[in-house]
Order: sequence, then structure tokens, then C-alpha cells
Amino acid sequence: MALFVIALLVVLGLAVVKIVNTLIRNRANPMSSIARPGVRLGTALAAGFVAFLLGYFLLVGDLVSSTRSIPVFSSLQSHPDASLKGTVAYNALPIASQGKKLGCVDIVSASGGPSRQLFCASQPMAMGAALTWLADGRLRATNRGQDHWCKIVDAHSGAIQEVSWVRPPAPTTVLATGPTGEKVALSTSDGTLRLTLKSGSTNRVLLSIAVPPNYSMSNLAWSPDGKWFVVEDSAGRLLSITTGASPVTRLLLDGGTEPAVTDIAY
Repeated sequence: MALFVIALLVVLGLAVVKIVNTLIRNRANPMSSIARPGVRLGTALAAGFVAFLLGYFLLVGDLVSSTRSIPVFSSLQSHPDASLKGTVAYNALPIASQGKKLGCVDIVSASGGPSRQLFCASQPMAMGAALTWLADGRLRATNRGQDHWCKIVDAHSGAIQEVSWVRPPAPTTVLATGPTGEKVALSTSDGTLRLTLKSGSTNRVLLSIAVPPNYSMSNLAWSPDGKWFVVEDSAGRLLSITTGASPVTRLLLDGGTEPAVTDIAY
């Protein structure tokens, strides 16, 4: 495909050469220096070359960018990291049951490994639930869809308490502030995505990767100690990123949204 586009650009460049050469020959003052055959041809060739370069950067650059695949990271499911303490709750992919879409809330150890389902509930719009770990260690899940429910879940025993529904805040694409005021800034330029940790007057790049167009990250959830966080990417994955001197990005799981983090192990 790239070779085909380059061939088209060569044709475009030659067409510009011919057009510019003809325009100069027909419209330039015959006594001017640009009307001389050698100068006229050189000017036309230069114009054709500029047209080729512009077309190359505009078309081939976009083509290369569009063929980039989503970034690949090592998996915590395959290689757990015991230094990551705590539990991550998240909205799992919706499932179909008896003609309804069920939204399920699962948990997974922050260190990696298999996930565990807490509950599933009717969720016609499959919008997911807002998840918040409470001070007593239980998880509050508030439905965003048409079935207004709010559940308080004990992740140890599995006990579920139904409470009054209050409209939760909408999911945000803003990357949240950390426990000691640190912030993560996301930027994408020339096909490269960067996550930068801003703490006081210090900035450190945590991640810099080549990405396809429209790839992004959102819904960041910090660990209580600020040593790592979980972020959702536009491919529907949850990524775990450490914030130490040698930051590491790993795949926590594939198929999860809106993570919530606690330092309690379940």
C-alpha cells in the first residue's frame, strides 16, 4: 500500500513539473532569466520535488501511523508481581443472559493473577457502574444505566447490601491527582503517547510509546501509597504503571473499565 501511494506521489510530482514548466513558458517575460530553458526546467523540477515531499509527509506519514498496532505490554496475569499490594475492582465486559445485558463487577489482585466475580446485575445500557472503595473496606457500586441500583459489597464474604441510588458522577477522561498531590499528564504528538508524572517542580516520563491514531488512556485509579496506579486504555484494557525511578507498565487484564483501587488484599 505504501509503495502504491509513493507511485502516485511520483506521478503527482511529474504533473507539477509539467504544469509549472508550461506556465513559465507561456506567461513569463521571454527576456526574464526564469524564461531560459535551463532555469525554467530547474524551477519546474524544484516545484515537483516540493509537491512530492509535501504529499509524502501528509499521506505516507498518516498511512504509517494508521497501521500502528496497539502497544503490547508484559502481563501480570502470567507473571504476578508480589510487590504490588492491594485489590482492583472494575467493570467486566457485559454478558448476555435471558435477553438482557448483565453488567458484572469483578476484582483482581493488584499483583496480577485470575480475577473473581463479585456480582452481576441487569444493565440494559451496559454503561457500567461507578465503583468506590469505602473506609470500612467494602465496595460501593452505583449503576449508571436505567436500572437504578446501588450495592455495597463485602468482597470477603460476598454479602451484598442494597442502598438508595444517588446519581453517580459521569466517567472522566481526566487523569486523577495522586495521594500526595502528584499528577499524571497525558500527551500525544506525532504518533507518540507520553505519560508524565508531575510532582512539585519535578517532571518524569513514566511511559513513551508509539500508538495508532485515537489511542488514549483515561480513568486513572491511584494506589493509596502512590507507588503505582491503574489506568484504562481505549483498547478496553487495564494497565498497571509503577511510579518509581524505573517505571514499568504492565497489562493487568484485558476487558475492564473504570478501575477502583484499595490497599486491602481480598
